[in-house]
Amino acid sequence: KELKKDPQVSKDLGQVVLGNGMFQGIMQEAMVGLVQREDFQHGFISMIERVSTDKSLLDTIAEGIKKAMEDEKLKLVVKQVLIEGLADSDLQEAMAKTFLRSVKVGIVEALSDAELREICSAGA
Repeated sequence: KELKKDPQVSKDLGQVVLGNGMFQGIMQEAMVGLVQREDFQHGFISMIERVSTDKSLLDTIAEGIKKAMEDEKLKLVVKQVLIEGLADSDLQEAMAKTFLRSVKVGIVEALSDAELREICSAGA
């Protein structure tokens, strides 16, 4: 038996689902749970690896970005989003931690470099 689709029912259902705070909470919990599953993580990484090596897709994305950046209004929006993002205190903190971590790794590597230690001790 073929079911007839009523566009109004679909629209009403969408409004009920998306407008319902309880349902949104359940969906958020489900999405977080999904992302935390190890099988999902492995599958997602595998998909990203395949996608990132697809030259045709990468070329299409690059062309789309190039065309989008020719749009002056879009460039202003992107610039504003970047400025707002850089002003975010959480992002600044994360960037500072990453920078410090990189400096620490560089210092540890420098200290383990016999040739560098020899040069430093010769100059002292």
